[in-house]
Amino acid sequence: MGWWNRKPGEERARWVLEPLVGVGPLRFGMSPDQVKAALDGAIAVVSRGSGDCLSWQRYHDTGVTAIYGEGPRLVAVAVDAMSGPLVRLRDVELIARAPSEVRADIHELARREGASVRVNWSGDPEVAAWGVSMEAAQEWGLAAEGYVERRDGAITSALLVGPELAVRGIVGCTSARLGCAHPGCASARLPLSSGAARGSAPDGVRTRRERSMGDHEKPPPDPGQGNPPPGNADGQVPPPPPGDGKHKK
Repeated sequence: MGWWNRKPGEERARWVLEPLVGVGPLRFGMSPDQVKAALDGAIAVVSRGSGDCLSWQRYHDTGVTAIYGEGPRLVAVAVDAMSGPLVRLRDVELIARAPSEVRADIHELARREGASVRVNWSGDPEVAAWGVSMEAAQEWGLAAEGYVERRDGAITSALLVGPELAVRGIVGCTSARLGCAHPGCASARLPLSSGAARGSAPDGVRTRRERSMGDHEKPPPDPGQGNPPPGNADGQVPPPPPGDGKHKK
């Protein structure tokens, strides 16, 4: 169930992170079937993966993305900012908070435990000793009219990894976010969260503008109108031919 369908006052699931061991009912090293069972039979609506790269399955109803390595075995869990469970590490709430507040709490906890905090590719804190890499996503809400609207701020999401990725030292780095176990992989970036992370409306939700516009399809080309020049896509104008230095009045 998407967050926009959540009943007023209904609370999100609350999970506890056990660093490098698991989060909530999930344990690193689980098979996809074990992950599905741990999530009460939830159905993955998106599954991707190829070659030597990591594969992943997105569970919209739970708000998490399960990321698998060889086996396949669970090596990481991405928690969505809007619809994912609220994850706690020690006394720090990691999800759906102001990024600056989470950053301050992580630094304080790391100071107490002697852990090292570094900054990941997105400018957010990550701690390899805990297998935690933070990220910020666009916050969305429901208007009084019932459509989805963008809020003013950003809230936190997280990538939580097991020992396999933490030992490699690629927690939260570009390769891990790409969904590839090897640095330099040219795969498409791993979708850590629904469209909120990219600034677009969450998956399955239509904004007021989209509702008013309705569904449109481009009509097929009319052969009677001729064919466009080769390589000339819609909306593009071919460049003018180079000048010959001569001018006509």
